[in-house]
Amino acid sequence: MFFWGLCRFITIEKGINKMINEELTKQELQVEITKEAISKFESANLLVETILELEIKNNDQYRSCGDLLKQVKLVFKAIDEERKSLTKPIDKIKSWVMDQYKPVLDKLSQVEVIQKKAMLVFQREQERKQIEEERKAIVKANTEEKRKRKIIEERIKKAEEKGNYGKTEALKESAEDIYVPVIVTASKLEKIKGISTIKKWVAKIEDFSKVPAHFYIEDEKVQSAIQALMNRYAVATKGALKVDGVVFDKEEIISSRLR
Repeated sequence: MFFWGLCRFITIEKGINKMINEELTKQELQVEITKEAISKFESANLLVETILELEIKNNDQYRSCGDLLKQVKLVFKAIDEERKSLTKPIDKIKSWVMDQYKPVLDKLSQVEVIQKKAMLVFQREQERKQIEEERKAIVKANTEEKRKRKIIEERIKKAEEKGNYGKTEALKESAEDIYVPVIVTASKLEKIKGISTIKKWVAKIEDFSKVPAHFYIEDEKVQSAIQALMNRYAVATKGALKVDGVVFDKEEIISSRLR
């Protein structure tokens, strides 16, 4: 098993080295930002500053804003394509490495879950047996105490019949002192170094519709999920159907296309 794992590791390592040599050394993946890219960054920053200072008070300014918006799309596309040209070889290597490691990591994660469940099942069975053993030990001790008391009670009765009241009192005192210890063997569950059982409280929701809203409505993730759901509902129904607490409205969005 170890040999198989070592061989697989060597195979992966060789594959990575080969891929690095083929994809990186032969290509231009000495990653650096070129002077041309820096120039594009500077132009883009100037474009951003120009747009932020622009006011729209007439049709000419409105037209200029539209032209600048198209220019933003062009500049963004050019810079993003250059970025992708640098990151694509890296992404390809990362994807290949993930493909090699992910299957075995997934199997290890799955078997970990399976083993933990199996250990918990065994633990619970041992706990059940321990509780049952304790119950039987208590019953046995109580039964033995009753048996001993009954014997003394019979002796007390005979002593009273004979008028031996001194012995009667002594027997009554000894009856009060009767105690049979509960003997239970130690748990048979072996302790394993590094393995422990953690108990934590969890909620198992049986009916979501009955959970009071104040428990979750203030959660930002819940609000975001509801907002996304209502947005999809708005698109699907075009706001034709009403939902309590929701107002459906149209938002106008400027769209710019490269021709």
